[in-house]
Amino acid sequence: MSSEEVVNAVLSGQVSYDDLPDPEQALVRRAWESRDIALLAALDFTRTCPDCGHPYTSASPTCRDHSPRTEGQ
Repeated sequence: MSSEEVVNAVLSGQVSYDDLPDPEQALVRRAWESRDIALLAALDFTRTCPDCGHPYTSASPTCRDHSPRTEGQ
């Protein structure tokens, strides 16, 4: 399996990260980090709760199950 195939197999749950040798674990960690960076960059903390009008970062816990999300999610 190529390095890319190994990373994709771990990310899709087909291969266990713990079963990989150290160099391939490092590749998976880099892929996780890249994915996390992209996810964090896409969060929009300026959006407001439709129920109370407060920004999600300060919305009341009683605002149902709202959390900061990107458009289309």
